This record gives sequence, structure tokens and C-alpha cells, in this order.
Amino acid sequence: MTNVLTELRYLRGTQWLRKGYTAKSMAAEVFTGTEIPAGANIQTALTAGATGQTFVLTAPATQPYRLTSALVPKQGQVIATNSGAVIKGSKVLTGWTKDGTNARWYKDGVLPASYTDVGQCNVNSGAGANPCQKREQVFLNDAHLDRVMQLTDLGPGKFYEDFTANRTWLGDDPTGKLVEMSSTDYAVNATVTGVRLTNLTFQHFASPSQKGAVYVQGADWIVDHCTFTWNHASGLYLANADRAYVHHNTMRFNGQAGMSHYSSSDTRVEYNTFSDNNTDGYWPLDWESAGLKVTFSNRAKISNNVIQRNTGLGLWFDIDNQGCIAENNLIEDNVSCGIRYEISFDAIIRNNTIRRNGFGHTDPQYRNGSDGSGFATAGINVNCSSGGYEAGMGTIDIYGNEVTDNQNGIHIQKRNRGNSGTYPTRPWTLANVKVHDNTVTMRGRSNDQFGWGSSGIGQLNYTDDAVYHTQGNVFSANTYYLDSLASLRFRYWNTAYNQMLSFAKAQAAGFGAGSVAFVAPRTGFRVLSSADDGNWASDGTTTYASTATTNRIGHFSVTDFNRKSYVRVIVNIPQGAVIDSAVLEVLPSGINGTIPPMFISGEAADNAAQITGRTNADARVRTTATVAWTPAAWAIGTWLQSPDISSVLQEIVNRPGWVSGNAVQLFIEAADPTFTTQQQINFNAFDGTDATQAAGIVATWH
Repeated sequence: MTNVLTELRYLRGTQWLRKGYTAKSMAAEVFTGTEIPAGANIQTALTAGATGQTFVLTAPATQPYRLTSALVPKQGQVIATNSGAVIKGSKVLTGWTKDGTNARWYKDGVLPASYTDVGQCNVNSGAGANPCQKREQVFLNDAHLDRVMQLTDLGPGKFYEDFTANRTWLGDDPTGKLVEMSSTDYAVNATVTGVRLTNLTFQHFASPSQKGAVYVQGADWIVDHCTFTWNHASGLYLANADRAYVHHNTMRFNGQAGMSHYSSSDTRVEYNTFSDNNTDGYWPLDWESAGLKVTFSNRAKISNNVIQRNTGLGLWFDIDNQGCIAENNLIEDNVSCGIRYEISFDAIIRNNTIRRNGFGHTDPQYRNGSDGSGFATAGINVNCSSGGYEAGMGTIDIYGNEVTDNQNGIHIQKRNRGNSGTYPTRPWTLANVKVHDNTVTMRGRSNDQFGWGSSGIGQLNYTDDAVYHTQGNVFSANTYYLDSLASLRFRYWNTAYNQMLSFAKAQAAGFGAGSVAFVAPRTGFRVLSSADDGNWASDGTTTYASTATTNRIGHFSVTDFNRKSYVRVIVNIPQGAVIDSAVLEVLPSGINGTIPPMFISGEAADNAAQITGRTNADARVRTTATVAWTPAAWAIGTWLQSPDISSVLQEIVNRPGWVSGNAVQLFIEAADPTFTTQQQINFNAFDGTDATQAAGIVATWH
């Protein structure tokens, strides 16, 4: 069975509330056809085959098919696998030479001729400029190495290419390890129609910027249940691919974007996961990096996808799209906008959950937006787009969305963008945008000099008020949750670009008919006693401690392994409240070896009792909801937050016996209790030198 995350909602008054996630299951399909075994030439089989023929790759994932040129299927052919077949664009590199006494190794003669590529990189000046413009990636035992642009920056986990000398450098000893370098540009590149790709993994392709490992240039393709990972640009690229159906795929860790969608009409993109893309350092706020980007396309339907943690935008419609629909997507934790609809026409954006997007502007490693204000980044951002052209639409209709704790809430804006190139009589302006019946949560942060956490209508370099009153742009019947009713969270009828209004003043100016605003708590709940946090091991000789100065997770020694921790806090959230966000906050105090993959669960109890020993801890019933957590860094003395654990907290506060003021108990455990390497982290306990440095939960709800 294939499980796909979807989101259920229900309407209460004018407010859309999240009921939680459920799995949509599909029966696994078994394919029969012409078999292509390990080591065989796939293209030879396709060429010899007939149109409409099915081919089944039979090699296991451990025996990848390595391509030196793109596959070109015939019309209607199906390429499938039942064995988890992997198609790679990398070559294996052996015969490395150590550079004297230096901790670096090199190999000559494996680079292509020097080339240029487009691409605006996040680092675009100095000796380390423009790493995203190089297509080769290097992998050491499947681990992706980071590119440096000069030999002096080489170190562990990094590689350097000297095109003049045709020499590739590693900062790690490759002895006895698998070293792979992406070299082939495309896995598939074809203009025929009706092809299906299913169940396959496409990996390690050196695709050019703004292209993809699989380059679909024909109509009526189906791409389903595939994985696209660690390709240089996009995983999947549609171009002139009308009526393509892309569903139940995973597009993760690609260098630029998960998927690109160009000049393709009447497509459906459903039940996919787009996560953790832009691994090769493209500018994340305004150049081509996204979970999914759609350009020059009509009536694309993007629905029921998970789009998360992309170092760029989540879902981006840009340049002369018309009549597109974005619905029922979960879009969270992307560096820039959750959804941006830019210089395009007519759309429906409805029933999406959009949370915690846009914080690249607060991170010094990412450059600011093109207008320097942060205004261009929001949970939902409509940029110089208008309704009134697509039959049956006539508006950009935004409703039923839950927009929570993004850099901004919902912003629509007018700038001087000129006229459309595709439709020369149409100006790229802001008109006929209807924003209604959404739930928007906006709260202040420490650095909101540009008003992060606002919603409304704005314009840049204009002083007229037409966009507010005569262009059909309306905010109405929305519900806003604010840190304070006096907070300045709204833009309306302002000639001063960064001026903001309170909700009352915005309403007095004519903004948001039928809308309401409430205060939404954002509160931290901390460990309050020695017995409320501790650690134990189900294996080894070390058993249980609730009075240690640090809590531990992982493996330290032969007598101290499979270490687990718990945190118990009193939570003042009413029964049945909708949890907008929740994180476990800890203060790292030590690390031994590497960071272990972990997961967080809760105790499935109405009011969790204190733990009294090792056996007592192991016997506690866990929540069904769990959250995976492998921090990128464990910096001692710097507060760290987990991924969102609202699903865990929601399951507990939804229990019939839960009441505000009861205790929640979280368990933090290693994901693989059988590991043998040194992998252990510590965080401060209540019994440390300062009890205020104990862990806690930070939550928002309504």
C-alpha cells in the first residue's frame, strides 16, 4: 500500500479548521512486460520495442542502471519496476591519489570541458561565487558533498573541481568508499506523447539550470510513484506537456527545485511530496528555487501535495499563468513564500494549510527580497496578478486557507511590472483579487522592522488609491489571530510602503468587511521539577536517572547505549483547541560522535503521570503521531527547536479526558536503537546549574 498525507477540514462559521491528517492508500500495482535485467541497455530495449509497449526494470536498488545519455522512449511506452530499480546519471570514480601529507585527495581526467550555465546563486560575489552554476555533484558513500570554489576552502564533506587542470579534489579519504560523480545531463528527454514512468528512482543527473533530470516535452505523460533525488537542477521538468498527470511522487534533495512546469496546460499535479530542494545554493528568495514552480501554463491543478522545507519558495506560479488551481496542499517551513502567484491571471487558491514560511528574510545566510522590505514574502503572496480573463473564473479567488505564523500572512501587491509578453494588451497589475473566509495567524518576532507578520494590500512606487478601492481587490470575512489587537498587522490605503495599521484602523479605512480578529496565545510550558525530565536506557547497564544535570539520547559506550529522554510539562491549552504550531525547545549541552536520527512521540494519556523508573518509562503508551528529528547542528549553549510536533500535541489535547492544566509527556528516542557507532547528544535538565535552562514546549493554538 502507498500512504499519502492528506488534510481534512471542516467549516465552523466563517472559519476553516484543521481536523488533522489522514492517509490515502492505494494498492501497489504489479507490472508485467518486457523485462530489462541489471546491466542491460535500457535504450536498446526501448528502440527495439513497439509503441505502447511496457518495459519492466528488474534490477534491485543496489544495482543501479547507469546512463551515459538520455532515454528516448517511443509513443505510449511504459517504463516501470517492481523491484525498486534506480536509474543514475553518475559514474563511479576510483584510483584517487593522496596529496602528500595534506588531508586531501585528487583524481584527474573526469571533468567535462569547461562550460557556462545560467543560475543566480545565493553566493554571487567573491572567490566562492556562483557554485550553483556547476552541474556535477559528488557523493561519498551516498552522502552529498558540498562544492567549494577554491582549493583553500576544501575540507571534510567538501569537493572542488579544477577545470583548468581537469582535476577533482576531495576533502575526505575515499579509500574503501564509493565515490560517484553526476555526469549525464538527463535521464529521459523526449517529445513523444503518452509515455508513463512509474515506481522508478531518478538520481544523480547533472541537469542544467532550469531543466530537470526527467525532461518531458510531449503531451499526455503520466509520471507516478517515482522518486527524484540529488539531481542538479529540478527532479522533473514539464515543457509543452499538456495534460500531464504527475502523482504520488517524491521530489527531494534536488539542487534547484523539486519540479518545474513550463508552458503546459490542463495538467494535474497531485499527492506528491516536494521537500528539501535547492541543495546546490541557488538564490532562495527570487530565482527559480522552489518545491514546485509553474510558468506560462494554463489551468494547472496543483492539489493534495506536501511542500516543505525547500530552500526557496513552496509553490510558485510565475509569468503568464492563467486559470490555475492550488488546493488542499500542506505547505510549510519553506525559506520564501508558501504560495506566490506572480504576474499571472485568474486562479483559485483554496483550502491549503500554509505555515511557518518565509523566514529566509530573517536568516543572514540568505539575501533579502528584491524590494528589500520583506513585503514580497508571505504565506500567500499575489504579485501584480489579475482576474477577469479565464472563462468560469474572473477572479483570483483565495479562500478556505489556514495561514499560520508565516513571515507575512496574505499579501497582495502592485508594482510596476509592465505588460504581459504573452498577452500584450494585458498589464501586469493587481485587480479582481478576492481574499475571503481564510484563517490567518500573525504574531510578532524580534526583528519585525519591516512589519513581518502582516496582511493586506500594498503598492510600490505608486501614490494613487485605485488598487484599494476601484480595482476589485477585496479582503472580507477572514478570521485573524493576532499577538495583540493593538498590534500593527495590516496594510490598506497606505502611500507609505512600510506603514501598517491595527485591525481597528484598517477596518475604519474600509478593509476586511465581515472580518474578525482575536488574540491567539503563544506560550511556553517548561519543566517545573526534577522528576519531570530524565533519561533511561532499555539496553546496557545504565538504567534510569531523573536527577542528572543533562538528558541524553543515543549511544555513548558499550555500557551506555540506546539512551532515551523524556520531558513532562503542564500545558494550559483547552480540550479540542486547534494547535497551529508546537515545538520542543531544548538547550544542547554536549555531543559525542555524531547526531543520531531521533523521533519524538507523546504519552497517550489524559494527564501524564511522573515517570518513576526504567520499566515505568518503557511501559508508557505512546501517541500514534510521531515526528522525526535529526538536527543539522547541535550547538552547545544555543537554544534549539525541534520540527513541528503539533500532530503529537493535537492527539493529546483531543483526548476526551484532557483538560487545560494537565501534563503532557514527550519521549525523545533514537530512531535506530541497534546502532553501534558513537552517536549521542545531551541537553540541559532541570537539575542542571540553572533550572530555567530545562526543556519546554512552545505552542500556538486557537
